[in-house]
Amino acid sequence: MPHLGDDCPCGSERPYGECCGAAEPCDCGSGKPAGECCY
Repeated sequence: MPHLGDDCPCGSERPYGECCGAAEPCDCGSGKPAGECCY
């Protein structure tokens, strides 16, 4: 399971805990939609 601080595989190249690009699916293991935060 990814942790805060790990790379966020959302297509945004942001770390876990930051938001995914609103136009991209959020594949962060959080099950949340794009534009919501990855945890």
